[in-house]
Amino acid sequence: MPGDGLLWRCCRTCSFNAMLDGDLDRFAVRTLSLSRSPASAEVAGVLGVGEGDDIIRLERVRLRDGHPLYHTVKCFPGRPFPGFESAYAGR
Repeated sequence: MPGDGLLWRCCRTCSFNAMLDGDLDRFAVRTLSLSRSPASAEVAGVLGVGEGDDIIRLERVRLRDGHPLYHTVKCFPGRPFPGFESAYAGR
């Protein structure tokens, strides 16, 4: 597997979800943290919001057969999503 280029070839031609087709019951997503905080200058610049504006930070890990496959941290502006935390908790 490593070094055979298979993953690279697949990632260039299909989506992650397409790679999982038929195997979805082997995958899970675990939320590690969900928080709202003031945007740092760096994050504000990337998101096009003001420094100190609310951002939502969502940290998750995707698992395959109970083993970590990848880790993500997503930050997005908080203003358009005033009830995000409670809506997400209800999933």
